[in-house]
Amino acid sequence: MRDAHKVGTWWENKPGYEQRGRCAICNQTESMEHILFECEAPEQSQVWKLTQKLWMRRKSS
Repeated sequence: MRDAHKVGTWWENKPGYEQRGRCAICNQTESMEHILFECEAPEQSQVWKLTQKLWMRRKSS
């Protein structure tokens, strides 16, 4: 998964797009780790709740 997604420092040298490398919620450098585990954006917890529901549904099938 390393460097598979265009996040964080990938955007640093792209004129006009540098802001995409920072989290819009907490202004931290974006990374998949930050997006999935560290950011406190409400959407992040929603994704994990939906993931848990999907996992439980699949597990019971």
